[in-house]
Amino acid sequence: MRCACGQKNPPEARFCMACGQALEAPLPEERRHVSVVFFDLVASSERFREGLGPAYQGLKEALEEAARVARAKGGFVHRFLGDGILVLFGAPRARGREPWRALEAALEMVAASPLPGRAGVASGLALWAPLGSGQAGEPTAVGPPVVLAERLSKLAAPGAVSYTHLTL
Repeated sequence: MRCACGQKNPPEARFCMACGQALEAPLPEERRHVSVVFFDLVASSERFREGLGPAYQGLKEALEEAARVARAKGGFVHRFLGDGILVLFGAPRARGREPWRALEAALEMVAASPLPGRAGVASGLALWAPLGSGQAGEPTAVGPPVVLAERLSKLAAPGAVSYTHLTL
């Protein structure tokens, strides 16, 4: 596939090997009503005093369990972010009852976590679109519910879930 810069690239290339520009058609943008869960482990940085390997193993187990619970409730595991996980309900596709499923998932994620965790849940309109000219190769959810869910998780006490009135 030839890039606009003139570089010829192999057929499996997603980005130009000369200039880095995305070779595929641009990813679509769409507005979606979503419910967002941000699950966060409490005081996880203290675990690194035990060493990188043991701390990583503990974080890995806790976040994989949170992801398992979220997927079982129909959530889309959007990102692992350090010691947290961002889960979307309603994107990339809606299944119905997103706010309820998000809240159920958050409560179960906190209860099932082998390490102390907390969660924030927010619902609202978000933009499902590529950032960085699509260099990540997938859309990203941006908007008030994404930011609010992360902030609510930081306000929640260990073992608790904070949520907005719009989620219910």
